[in-house]
Amino acid sequence: MVRGFVGWFDQREPEMPPEWKQATVVLLALYPTALVLALLTRGIAPSMPVAATVALSNAIAVGLLTWWFIPALSSRPAGWLSHV
Repeated sequence: MVRGFVGWFDQREPEMPPEWKQATVVLLALYPTALVLALLTRGIAPSMPVAATVALSNAIAVGLLTWWFIPALSSRPAGWLSHV
């Protein structure tokens, strides 16, 4: 069974990092990304409904995390991620 954030981490490693470590890396990337994007969106379009602001910033955040931030973060603490 595939669980957690497996698709965002290098599956060529002999052993996948524990799920809590994967979640920690995702949280470290997600929180500041979502915060900055929400503030930027509210600054650019202050009259946009909150639900639309959240949807837009989340859509952008998913793209940024998938192709830039998670690959960068998962390769830097590789030693920490690989130790159980």
